[in-house]
Amino acid sequence: TVWIVTEDDEGIASGTGFIVGNGYIVTNAHVVADLGQGGVVYVLNELIPARKARIVNIAYDEDDGESVGGKDFALLRFDPPQGVTLPILTFNVDVKRMDRVSAWGYPFMAAQFDIRTEELQKGNTRGLESPPVVYTEGTVNTILRGKYGEAILHSAQIAGGNSGGPLVNGKGEVVGINTWGYQEEDEGA
Repeated sequence: TVWIVTEDDEGIASGTGFIVGNGYIVTNAHVVADLGQGGVVYVLNELIPARKARIVNIAYDEDDGESVGGKDFALLRFDPPQGVTLPILTFNVDVKRMDRVSAWGYPFMAAQFDIRTEELQKGNTRGLESPPVVYTEGTVNTILRGKYGEAILHSAQIAGGNSGGPLVNGKGEVVGINTWGYQEEDEGA
């Protein structure tokens, strides 16, 4: 799992991604899609010092607010550090209701309290260090079918900044990509 930090004329934003091949990262398109002219994408974690990445491909259906399962994927390419073996996550599309899952990522609500992100909050990306990855666990509640495809409703807590991070089964396989959360107190969600 990697922390993704973007910087452009509009400021700095962050999200999460995960390594799927040597030098390749998957994330949500909305983490990087609105990057302005001259914008830069950085990827980093405990094993990877801040590296610039480039967007290889984007598949994005902007959400109309009424449906689930739309495309929201981006593939990034970066130069891995020499001599470091990076773990690569594999996919498994066989996910069912009641499966135990975990969400891995860099939610801003946690990262903002880590001293290593203080410089980022000031707008300085030099010497950028990754906060620790946040792990939450839960259960697959159901698989929702929308006009654009399927979405996994699960109880592992996510927040802003988890976008693009993996939803992982008990075998360490990616079963989904965390894209959005929903909270409505009067509905008990």
